[in-house]
Amino acid sequence: MAISTGPIQVLLIDDDRADYVITRDMLESIPGSPYALTWAPNSEEALRAFRETPHDVILLDYLLGETTGVDVLRHIRQQGIEVPIIMLTAVEDRAVDQEALAAGADEYLTKASATGLLLDRTIRYAVEKRRLQTQIVRSRDDVRSILDELRTGTAITSADGMRVSFVSRAFEKLAGIPRQQILGAPWTDALPVTEADRNAIREQMALPSPQRVRLPLHWETGQGTRYWTELEVLDEPRDAARKILVLYDVSDIHGLRRLLDGRAEFCDIIGKSESMQTLFQQIGELARYDTTVMIEGETGTGKELVARAIHFSGHRSGKPFIAVNCAGLTESILASQLFGHKKGAFTGAVSDHIGYFEAAEGGTLFLDEIGDIPPVVQTMLLRVVQEREIVRVGESTPRTINVRLLSATNRDLNREVAEGRFRSDLLYRVRVARLTLPPLRARREDIPVLVTSFLRRFTAKTGKQVEAFSPGAASLLMSYSWPGNVRELQNAVEAAAISCRGTTVQPGDLPPEIAIPQSAFLPQDGLSGQRLNLGRFDEFSVPEGLRIEEALAKAGGNRAKAARLLGISRTTLYRRLAAMKS
Repeated sequence: MAISTGPIQVLLIDDDRADYVITRDMLESIPGSPYALTWAPNSEEALRAFRETPHDVILLDYLLGETTGVDVLRHIRQQGIEVPIIMLTAVEDRAVDQEALAAGADEYLTKASATGLLLDRTIRYAVEKRRLQTQIVRSRDDVRSILDELRTGTAITSADGMRVSFVSRAFEKLAGIPRQQILGAPWTDALPVTEADRNAIREQMALPSPQRVRLPLHWETGQGTRYWTELEVLDEPRDAARKILVLYDVSDIHGLRRLLDGRAEFCDIIGKSESMQTLFQQIGELARYDTTVMIEGETGTGKELVARAIHFSGHRSGKPFIAVNCAGLTESILASQLFGHKKGAFTGAVSDHIGYFEAAEGGTLFLDEIGDIPPVVQTMLLRVVQEREIVRVGESTPRTINVRLLSATNRDLNREVAEGRFRSDLLYRVRVARLTLPPLRARREDIPVLVTSFLRRFTAKTGKQVEAFSPGAASLLMSYSWPGNVRELQNAVEAAAISCRGTTVQPGDLPPEIAIPQSAFLPQDGLSGQRLNLGRFDEFSVPEGLRIEEALAKAGGNRAKAARLLGISRTTLYRRLAAMKS
């Protein structure tokens, strides 16, 4: 199938109108949203809506009154409807996800972790996959020329199922192995994976097609690019002995997906500044112990990434890591999500439900925006921290838990305590240790390496040939205040790369709030009209010594002003000047 040139028609099947409103708002929050959403509370209305308007994709809730979304999914497939279907689940449950995929779902998402950006990417990913499968069924010869142009990697084995007879450009790029080395070689040599992963692929090849599932694979190429992918094994339409290996690059949503499948791996936090090096040391120290940690910092500084780093570099790394955003949730919903509930505990509690504390058993629970927790839930949480046990809503029997608790906030919790909105005894127990993340404006020397990483990640994902930022664009990035911190920088790099018409990003390609110079973002010392030429953000960047000399010249020899222009501390500048003289 192919998406029409008009709006992308999305059909949501969910018996909860509140979830429809949330989904609608997420889709509308996407910049330039191309989506038109139709809501159906049950399968009958869904089929009627589908007959009236052909839809491009279906979002299907797992719980639908007396039935399940899997039953509805099977019914939809029996009607001959082959559009992509994305299953929406309430909690992270790998068994449910595997059941949905086996029944014909193209993808799955957990509601608690869904965002507009993730939903947008997942829809596009599912539609592209379905379009690819349709093309394969139509014609093997036609599909080979198409596959070579797609960003989804594809390889086809020979008639004996052992050697590679076709490999697409995208597959070659993802594997990091030249095409000439792959063609004619055993398929086991075509992927830089472990022997255990090769055995898992062999098992998939031996299974009947309906029983196969996508395999998560991870590797790092010789060029240092790290990929998280999923591999799907398909039968060649004209000869089932020949296998089609379809490789999907899911690096961009790996951070959220690993919460679902339990195969998470520590992701490097980028930063060369002194403050980040200190942070890395603190993470390593805290990872050794099970003490509760409060992670403080502005929005977009990477608090959840730090929480993951603590978990995945500690002894609990093989157990679940679950993150919960406490902001905006009502008292009853948050209590049910955290502690679970008993069937019949409240209207809508149609079955027993385990909460996040039980789901994270043996691992780590990360409470983001803990300052937004309602007072009653604060009291319940205090008991958990003190007694290491929880009581499900509607029950009276406590359950012992073994979970490490990490939390984060961008609020001043001392002020919240003083004004009576946060319990002081809870604060002391969840803030045994604390980490404070520096805002991006306080570590500007990290901007070049962050931009380099984000740009390489974008080009690897899209194939667009954008190589560098011009000196003017680089200067604007260095002088901007970054109120949204690293998250805003990543979005700005991606937006600029999309707008770029050549291989080098120019100032006009940047978002308008960055492209229009604002003196308020620079030190008010007579230097606000000057910009430091940083050159290209790649291996051919202007040498550090030349940048320092240029900054000193523009500052008239004043080292304090030169340090501010460079975005580093005076101590760092003195140390680098000393190194230049040695």
